[in-house]
Amino acid sequence: MIRRLFVWICLLSVICPPLLAQWSEDFDEITQLTSPPWRGQIEDFTILKKQLRLYVENPEDVNESRIAVSVPYSQSMTWRGYVKLDFRPTSNNYLYCYLYCYNEVSDTEFDYVALRWGSGSKGVDLVDVRLTILPSGASQIVRADLLIDGSAYPLGQKSKITFHTTYETGKGWNLWLRGEEETADQIVHIGQSAFDKESPFELGGLGIDCFYTKSRAKAFTFDNLSVMPGANPPTEEEEEEDPTLLGQPTLNELMANPLVDASEYIELYNPSDQPVVLSKFAIGLRMNGQYPSIIPLPTAVDTLRPGEYIVLTKTAAGVTDFYPQAQNVVTMENLPQLANKGFTIGLFAINDTQPLEEVVYTPQMLGTGNVTRRGVALERISFEQPASDSTNWAGGLQSAGYATPGYINSQSTNADTTQLEVPPAEEAEGNGPSYLDPKRIATEINALPQGSLCGSVLYLLSGHAVKYINGNATKRWCRHFLDGKPLRQALDLKSGTYMIVVWIQRPDRPIYPRKCIISL
Repeated sequence: MIRRLFVWICLLSVICPPLLAQWSEDFDEITQLTSPPWRGQIEDFTILKKQLRLYVENPEDVNESRIAVSVPYSQSMTWRGYVKLDFRPTSNNYLYCYLYCYNEVSDTEFDYVALRWGSGSKGVDLVDVRLTILPSGASQIVRADLLIDGSAYPLGQKSKITFHTTYETGKGWNLWLRGEEETADQIVHIGQSAFDKESPFELGGLGIDCFYTKSRAKAFTFDNLSVMPGANPPTEEEEEEDPTLLGQPTLNELMANPLVDASEYIELYNPSDQPVVLSKFAIGLRMNGQYPSIIPLPTAVDTLRPGEYIVLTKTAAGVTDFYPQAQNVVTMENLPQLANKGFTIGLFAINDTQPLEEVVYTPQMLGTGNVTRRGVALERISFEQPASDSTNWAGGLQSAGYATPGYINSQSTNADTTQLEVPPAEEAEGNGPSYLDPKRIATEINALPQGSLCGSVLYLLSGHAVKYINGNATKRWCRHFLDGKPLRQALDLKSGTYMIVVWIQRPDRPIYPRKCIISL
């Protein structure tokens, strides 16, 4: 069954308050969509981390969610916005952004110029579409004629596109795109079209139309949308690298008292959905109330992609020999020494004297029994809470070997559930969910009462998801594993080290995850 929105809009007959000559929304000051000014299936969208995201809890097999807001029209216009898709668009999962309504064919049909991601296209296209409201109330795109072909810049597996589109009466349309993968993070003029149909209306709908299957019900994100008068091409400032499009790393794990012959280390993590350029950051230790030396981060690995970790240490072998799962370990010969008895460390933007975040380390933060124990790392619990909050740190769990350099913290309450979009887990040990034995997880799944739900996700230790498994398949691999079938065969995986996160919802309890690390 196709889940569609019933009469979501009558673009030209909605009574709207007076509009300014331009419109913009960066979602920084609102916590949810409201009607007015938005209309349509606003309940299908939410504001997460100051961005608009499709967020449908119980989607059907095939779905459509559409919203719109009224914007002013003029004889020359510029549309800008940021769109992130956590997948490569296909004929089943795709997006239309309706920019400009130039014709009301009837009370139920409208002609638009729109941007299209997917639906037979390899890139982002500018198209002329006709949108029809059927007698049943469902909506349908009855035609989509290509105006500007974006296939020369195919969309990546996780596309992050900033679009810049202009229209001028008598001259037509232009399209520029900037994509992290698609255009090497440069603004590129995709093309122009002489298509010239001026709208007779003073205002119309800016629409977002998401078409998706079950697995993509939380995979569309939007930000920094704007509509302005004037057909203005991108400026030179826009073409230069915009710092607002770059992420900021966080201090994530500190090893001050390593095992014998092992090395101290500092771990950073990129919790944002933008790349982090490490050469733009530095670290330092505070002494006598000030930072006498601020040390730039090494450039051996200059870009930290979203969800990635980097481990800084004086001797890489002092980490990798003791933690074979360690990822992205980089030698930093001038790494400041971390005192066992305590220190204060700051993370800085390069050439800045005020820290972006600061951690005051004391061995007591490691927990009872760990104050003098060697090889216990101090792990950050949540990157959404301040680094300066001492309660946001705890010693690594025994079940994880007391340390997790270069992969998800054993004490984390959000690193392994971010992509699942579930509430923080129930606490199995310490401040966060511990790593459990796979058989314990399989036994729990096998014994779930009737009416329970479950699912699982497999991650590389870098934090990137490689496989999503539905409830029936999760129960099947757990059952096969308990019957003696090797995990590699039960999960159909290549050799390697993975983290499995299983989420469980019993009839009388909220969702919670379990996790384990496996080597195949």
